[in-house]
Amino acid sequence: FYRTDGKLVAAAVAEKQYALVASANWHALGRFAARWITENGILIDIGSTTTDILPISNGALVHQANEDTQRLIQGELVYTGVERSSIVGIVREVPYRGVSCPVMNEQFATSGDVYLLTDDLSENPSNRRTADDEPATKPAARIRMSRLIGATNGEFNHRDAVVIAQHVLDAQVGQIADAMRRVEARLPGPATAMIITGQGEFLASKVIKSTDSDGERNIISMRKRIGRSVSRVAPAYALAVLAEEME
Repeated sequence: FYRTDGKLVAAAVAEKQYALVASANWHALGRFAARWITENGILIDIGSTTTDILPISNGALVHQANEDTQRLIQGELVYTGVERSSIVGIVREVPYRGVSCPVMNEQFATSGDVYLLTDDLSENPSNRRTADDEPATKPAARIRMSRLIGATNGEFNHRDAVVIAQHVLDAQVGQIADAMRRVEARLPGPATAMIITGQGEFLASKVIKSTDSDGERNIISMRKRIGRSVSRVAPAYALAVLAEEME
């Protein structure tokens, strides 16, 4: 088992030190990827539910916290992702035909619906891990989005859904960008390189572009570095590489 101090331990030890091995994948990924940054940089790993923002300096992780509560406080963990995050956890109001409408505080739609409607995620009719257990398709996503504002299916069209989706996307970009700025402020100097990875690599790219008006940051795509299929399980791949290096 991998601990957040970078050591591998046997199962018997891990059982006694569960706090050090629980949710330690982020540390393995950051430690592995840090070799690609020789100065100051940040790794952004966006998954279905959470976002890890890991500061790197001179080829090493320089994070402030290991356990989730402190990571949330420090901005190194943001509980938002591209599939399972509740819309009401991202925005309180959405634009609807020229006015702002409060959203209903129910799990009617998720971030997965947003990115289906913005074409950042592909439709998958066999995937029913949605708010209403209906398929992950654009028509079904439109219906789920309509419920956010109590609109009937007949009066709520595809354009309405896309406008709301874009608003949520922008808000999520802002949420992650704010945390990234806090993390970057603790680095010895500006982050000149950014590593992006995870199911939401496309969103990480949007976050970086929103904070880099001059386009001077070097963006490193883990998908391009290690391949699309391997990048989908990047933490496991990183751990395998680290384990081999420790032998």
